[in-house]
Amino acid sequence: NCSISFQVAVSYAGIEAQFNGTVLSDKFTVQNVIMNSTTGVTPPKNGIYTKGIGPTNFSSAQIKNNTIYALNVAIDLNYFNAAGVTSEISGNTIYLGNATATSYVEAIYFADYGGTVNVFNNKVLQIAAAGTASVMYGIATNYLALPSTTLNIYNNFITGFSCAAAYAGPLFGIYLGEASGAVRPAVNMSYNTVYVNQPGGVASGSVGAVGRLTTTNTQTITMKDNILINNNGTATSYAVYIPGTTATLVSDYNDLYVSGSGNVGYYNA
Repeated sequence: NCSISFQVAVSYAGIEAQFNGTVLSDKFTVQNVIMNSTTGVTPPKNGIYTKGIGPTNFSSAQIKNNTIYALNVAIDLNYFNAAGVTSEISGNTIYLGNATATSYVEAIYFADYGGTVNVFNNKVLQIAAAGTASVMYGIATNYLALPSTTLNIYNNFITGFSCAAAYAGPLFGIYLGEASGAVRPAVNMSYNTVYVNQPGGVASGSVGAVGRLTTTNTQTITMKDNILINNNGTATSYAVYIPGTTATLVSDYNDLYVSGSGNVGYYNA
């Protein structure tokens, strides 16, 4: 329940928690915080950031009802959520990046986690990047550390993409990026609205409302009652992009739309 306004540039994070040992913290909670910067001041690289040496230095993370302005990652959670524990990322409003944002630009990112993670009722209203940025994602996950993990992503709204003409992708509203060799979560996505507007670049990169990294690991993805729109209009634009041959997709009652030479879907190829 506080407001943080940065009067000078912050080199890394607005709120940061780091663990260098193996002691398990009970809970990491950030709630009802407004984080922004005064006019002309570059926002912090990360809004809310956790880091440890893993796996799971925080037994759970509760990131709720915050308004965050950040440069590269608004919510960046690593090494959290022990097996059998539930974490929640909900009710947050995010404005991310600007024309100078390079490297990775991700509104909500989490990695090395277990248990059940619920991501819901978040609004991502701006994702902006320079031409030299490497990725642009609304919600992204990576490097799962624990088996028997469930990821529920529901009732989120993601839009507001913009980038320099030199940016070549990738760009995804929701991206499942666990690398080869990692355990992959069961994913349930429902009642999300993702609108990929014409961002100004990505002439050749893959652009999707929902995407998945190609890996050798099996995974079940259930998608129901989502509205997924990709208005980028290029041949490498998709509403749903799930490459490889290891994903089991359960899809029903979704509204999918692409413009121009875009593709409604790409699956298991």
